[in-house]
Amino acid sequence: MAIDIKAHISDRIRTAAACYAGDLAAMSEEALANSLGGVARSPYDYTYEVIFVNRRFAARIRGEEPAPFKMDGWIMAPEEYKNRDYAVSEFNSSVQEVLDAWEALPEDQYERVIPLPHGEPTSPFKLAAHCASHITYHDGQLNYHQAALGDSDMHWN
Repeated sequence: MAIDIKAHISDRIRTAAACYAGDLAAMSEEALANSLGGVARSPYDYTYEVIFVNRRFAARIRGEEPAPFKMDGWIMAPEEYKNRDYAVSEFNSSVQEVLDAWEALPEDQYERVIPLPHGEPTSPFKLAAHCASHITYHDGQLNYHQAALGDSDMHWN
């Protein structure tokens, strides 16, 4: 049985995004703004990072070069992203942007070389696959944050 790579990667992204969105929507505004210990990034901060990175993945998959970005410490959410409804909407929009770019990509472009300003070159396939992993990684942070605040429910089940 042949594996449909495009469908497999799209499904991984959708599954990861559904889990993240469920956890994100279940958190209160107060929990989303909370910085554990006063120094950890808040869920708004790493949600903004996921949105920001998703949009860069989508641009590169489409063959565009995103604006230069200098990593200067952890990515922090601008004020407009510190609103649950807005964060959920922007998260969903960024995921759809990646899916649209990936699903529009012709099969002969999956391994197209994409030079990166820092590090090894990548490809649309690697970026799309990494998108699912990146979302899942940060969903783990949401889950930890929820548990640290006393919420042990699975909001995506």
